[in-house]
Amino acid sequence: MAFQTILFALLLVLFMPQTVISAKSLFETPKPAIVSTGPYDEVSTQMFNFVSQHTPEDSVIVFFKPRVMRLITNRASIIITECSQLTKGDYIVLNREEGSGEQISSKELKSCPLPLDEIYISDRFIIYQTLTK
Repeated sequence: MAFQTILFALLLVLFMPQTVISAKSLFETPKPAIVSTGPYDEVSTQMFNFVSQHTPEDSVIVFFKPRVMRLITNRASIIITECSQLTKGDYIVLNREEGSGEQISSKELKSCPLPLDEIYISDRFIIYQTLTK
């Protein structure tokens, strides 16, 4: 009988903390989900809506994720990382977060000898219309 009591007490000591921690986590308020950026967040959705509503259907959009641009806006899209190639696009959608993908940097874009008209700006994106065509 004493052995059973000692064994029960030992098992109780070993498993009680895990049981308490598990029960406590059931009743705690869940932490909010981490909101990541992506093509369906609010800022991106607004930018894609602008492109869809304010650019001609036959426009070519320079964007660092051309398949996403094509899927969401139904506009032709290409990646361009060099100033000399920017005239292939009618609009440039620049992600303002540097190092966010394969795109020309905003610093390099400003030094390009290409006339641009800024037509949209948000927290994360700037859209320029190329004025060469």
